[in-house]
Amino acid sequence: MKTLHHLAPPQRVFAAVLLLLLLPMALLAQQRMRYSQYLLNTYLVNPAVTGVEPYWDLRAGVSQQWVGIPGAPRSIYVTGHRGLYSRNIKGEEFRLNSLPAHGRGKALPTRSIISSTMLPGGPGPNFHMGVGGQIFSEQTGPISYTGFAGSFAGHLRLTGNLRLGVGASMEMLNYRLNPTVIEMLNANDVTLTQNRVSLLLPTINAGIVLYSQRFFATIASRQLLRSRITVNPANPTISGLETHYFAQAGLKLKVADKIGFTPSVALRMISPAPPSIDLSLQGSYKDQFFLGFSYRHLDALAFLAGFRFNPNLRLDYAYDYTTSNLSQFTSGSHSLVLSFCPGYGQSGGRRYFW
Repeated sequence: MKTLHHLAPPQRVFAAVLLLLLLPMALLAQQRMRYSQYLLNTYLVNPAVTGVEPYWDLRAGVSQQWVGIPGAPRSIYVTGHRGLYSRNIKGEEFRLNSLPAHGRGKALPTRSIISSTMLPGGPGPNFHMGVGGQIFSEQTGPISYTGFAGSFAGHLRLTGNLRLGVGASMEMLNYRLNPTVIEMLNANDVTLTQNRVSLLLPTINAGIVLYSQRFFATIASRQLLRSRITVNPANPTISGLETHYFAQAGLKLKVADKIGFTPSVALRMISPAPPSIDLSLQGSYKDQFFLGFSYRHLDALAFLAGFRFNPNLRLDYAYDYTTSNLSQFTSGSHSLVLSFCPGYGQSGGRRYFW
């Protein structure tokens, strides 16, 4: 069995990160914004997809959950990431100089090496890296988060088109609490003061993805550092950012020359709530029109529609119809995502799912 010292430097770093990420996978939990149509932007919840494709993937989205309920969760974000594909020697070419060499009456052959970027239509390089970042703002009642994150991922070709991606991101959150909008049942409760709270909380997210052009399986975690939150220094009660996990898997099926379907399943673990399961089916026509349906167990039915205006620009909309007891108070949830991928058309389109 090979040790890390026998690997090339990029693969050595990749293997070390993989080992570190596998250690905390036994943990659970957390409460952050729920993005209904996770297939619209998997990068939001899994940094391992950073740089899957060799072009910039830029997206902006807004989401409003449970319209009609005061203080319901809402969010806005901008994300961007791309793959850093290495340049590989494709072959050698020999040519003759147009001018004779000094001291000779004839031209001498010289060698020039030709190299070009690996095209996404082929199997791609054996190993490549990706970088990305995001800025976001989330608010639920008196609590709000704003922040930014930077991510890094390595992608290793295992065999053929099968690849393994491992990634991590570093987030800096500005946690804010406005206690003036909270009405305490007990006037003597010392959990909160009337002072606004603003804290800077660093945290780390991590993920693993196994994928090809036909299927994907991912595991992601958020807020591994579990930063502590103290809202009243005089009160010993301390809360914190809880770690939570998100797993998903899916298949890409082509039923006709211009028609494709992507069935998928997602599992979200949020303590103390029970696990949440999503079953989804998305369809596409000519890679231009998109329709989808998703069922979230005991919670909601989601409907998705998307349209690609040109090879680089796409707009998606999702509506969640609430089926839980909240349905008598809300008209549903809305999400809108605008995607801009310069280079998408020139690269021959998206090979994978993100």
